[in-house]
Amino acid sequence: MPGWGMSLLGYAALKKGMEGMISGPTDTWLIGPNTDYDVYVELGTSRIPSRPCVKFGAEKAMEQLDSLERVSININALLRLLALKMEYEIKASMQRVIYAHPLGDITPTGNLKGSVEAVKQ
Repeated sequence: MPGWGMSLLGYAALKKGMEGMISGPTDTWLIGPNTDYDVYVELGTSRIPSRPCVKFGAEKAMEQLDSLERVSININALLRLLALKMEYEIKASMQRVIYAHPLGDITPTGNLKGSVEAVKQ
């Protein structure tokens, strides 16, 4: 299960604006990596620059919100598709991040990428 994940700013306002359209409770999803060091990769440290994979992956997924909405039958289906799309885009953004290393450039793989998941709460 993701440790720190992210929240969609503006979702509360969107949900409020759609109150008449939503019937019943909406699902909650937590999306992100779950390692001991994922926050340091995302935000950086005093010695390591930030590599915001979660931020870029989430932004990329949000760009596709309109197309996801067109294929969704209700708000919970939309939230599920968006959560899974964010999981995919976060993992894809990790493949594009390159770390300078004395032995050669590396990309994050293994534990960090494998720990990214979308979990319905």
